[in-house]
Amino acid sequence: MKNSLTALIFAFFVVGCSQQNAALNAIVAGTNVVCNDGHYVLFTAKRKGDSLEDIKLTVTTPSGKVTTLIADNGTISKSEKPNCFKLKMYNGRTENGTANETWQLSVFDLQPVDISQK
Repeated sequence: MKNSLTALIFAFFVVGCSQQNAALNAIVAGTNVVCNDGHYVLFTAKRKGDSLEDIKLTVTTPSGKVTTLIADNGTISKSEKPNCFKLKMYNGRTENGTANETWQLSVFDLQPVDISQK
């Protein structure tokens, strides 16, 4: 009985971890990752572990306004929100039509569409 209980607890742990990591696993270098019902599209040219390089995050507001955030590097990590990941972009710039601005850090909780539909 004790072994059965241990196996059951381990199974719950593995399933929980795989669901938490599914959002992180959705981030593949060289592909667009659609997040938050299509309002965010993440692209990174290179991923090594939790580090990203050449990041572009395109944000579309409900009114249709498009803003692009670009950073040379960033990181991804688990989010406290279910089926989401936390994206940190460092030393980037915002391209919003004709207005451009720079910033030190921008943080987002994103949910890949393919994860949210499961």
